[in-house]
Amino acid sequence: PGPNRHFLLGDHGRGVRRRAIQRLPPRADPPWMAGRASSVERVKERATGLDKFVLREARGSSAEVYLYGGQVTSWKNNSGEQQLFLSKKASFKPPKAIRGGIQICFPQLGNHGVVEQHGFARNRLWSVDESPPLPDTTSDCHIDLILKQSEEDMKTWPHRFVSSKY
Repeated sequence: PGPNRHFLLGDHGRGVRRRAIQRLPPRADPPWMAGRASSVERVKERATGLDKFVLREARGSSAEVYLYGGQVTSWKNNSGEQQLFLSKKASFKPPKAIRGGIQICFPQLGNHGVVEQHGFARNRLWSVDESPPLPDTTSDCHIDLILKQSEEDMKTWPHRFVSSKY
């Protein structure tokens, strides 16, 4: 009875063991989440002058996404532990690409094509998609970015495209 439930832990040659666990009522947040909310904040990085979005999920995870390159440069789990590598040599000075994190390599990977190494998407300014598709998540902590083709892109990559990232 009540919120306590038992589950079978297993038989390890010493008999069947049981352990009681505390289950929270459905849709109830754990006590440590009281008063916390998810957020998406646009920030201008003082040192670089570049715009980025800082996403914070109520359970503690976070991410940082730059409009330059549409690049994720930080992702921390619920415990605040960094999950991505970002080089100490990372340059946040366009037209140089940011080194590390999660990059978009489009329209090519490496230098095996007609455009710059790893393509031009990582060296362009992305924008917020004002009419994104409906998210397939219940979280309100997301951002939709889009890269639209420019005249400069058409000179080196004469194929129509619209890239989105969410």
